[in-house]
Amino acid sequence: PIDEEEIQLEVNTYRNTNYTIVAEGISMQCATAFLYDNYLGISIEIPQSGTVNYDYSIISGVSASIANNRFKIIFAADASQL
Repeated sequence: PIDEEEIQLEVNTYRNTNYTIVAEGISMQCATAFLYDNYLGISIEIPQSGTVNYDYSIISGVSASIANNRFKIIFAADASQL
């Protein structure tokens, strides 16, 4: 990955209101990966090794909480950019 590269995650089938995304990191050079929640404006670092859990909820009737483009992976050479 290169600095500021993004990978859109498409989540579009919800059956409940509470979910967890489990992101597993791999050793990468030159960039740090972050899971970004467009709805809440939150980013969490995906570790170079190991996993991180991101718990989130959807709200019936709030389209932004169930948007298929709610989540993306962002790569940053400098973690302070996010």
